[in-house]
Amino acid sequence: MTTTMKPRALAGHEPRPVPLTMLDFEDRMSPLARLQTVAGGPIRYALAGDGPQTILFLHGIPLSMTTWQDLFFDLARDHRVLAIDMPGFGHSGKAFGDYSLDATSARVAELCAALGLARLHVAGSSFGAAVATVLALNAPELVDRLLLINSVGIAGGTHSVERAARIGLVRHAMRSAILREGIGPRIFRSKMRASYTAHMPDEAMVDFYYRQLLEPGAADAFLQTLKQFHEKGLQARLPELRKPVLSVWGAGDKVLPVNKSLGIQARLGDCWSVILPEAGHLPHEEFPDRVASLFRRFLTLAPG
Repeated sequence: MTTTMKPRALAGHEPRPVPLTMLDFEDRMSPLARLQTVAGGPIRYALAGDGPQTILFLHGIPLSMTTWQDLFFDLARDHRVLAIDMPGFGHSGKAFGDYSLDATSARVAELCAALGLARLHVAGSSFGAAVATVLALNAPELVDRLLLINSVGIAGGTHSVERAARIGLVRHAMRSAILREGIGPRIFRSKMRASYTAHMPDEAMVDFYYRQLLEPGAADAFLQTLKQFHEKGLQARLPELRKPVLSVWGAGDKVLPVNKSLGIQARLGDCWSVILPEAGHLPHEEFPDRVASLFRRFLTLAPG
């Protein structure tokens, strides 16, 4: 059952059993993937569907567009859907240099312009939710509604990993640990499994994402993104946001506690909040049918 924070609750079906891709992982996005060069380098993207509304998916870090694949193919049945490997991640370029929220959102906007997309809804998971919010602030003419999942940066405070990444010696140690044979995979596996509550990903999924982090420049891009991520700067701009927001949160999130969802509800004026008791940090992977239903319902609500 879903716990809602407003009378206009987005009710839906009960969560389905574990998605097949969690148990027998397969990257289904690669056959659709293309590259588009923007300022600073190439961005890898997948575009599908031909519905009247377009949804852009922005992933958390250090993941890639593949985290959205179940939702992507579901919503492609009645929407145009665009997923990207964010600059510095997946198979996008690793030499962008500036990985601040402003710079990343500007590259996303440039990609949308290159693809002829003038208006869309933006879904972001974790760090991707922060990029989605800045995109809506900096390019309000491009963004219609925001769909934020377990969002970093909005509710308040500063993430401990962000603080650590700003310390040079600590950042160097983090990079060494990530890349070290034996230790790196164990650390990555532990951190990734902490993102799930109801189900555990198989080893093929863990290995898929870890191998992407081993690509030349990937670890440096990841740590530079953390270093340049300023939560307080984002929070200071939130009063400027004038977009309807759906906030979805997994109650069992071990990365960002569920009380952060209350902070989002308090900081954003036009916000519907849904808590999924069974889910962790990536509810769109654990319960894609449930999240797809919530997205569809939210996008049909009348404004105001």
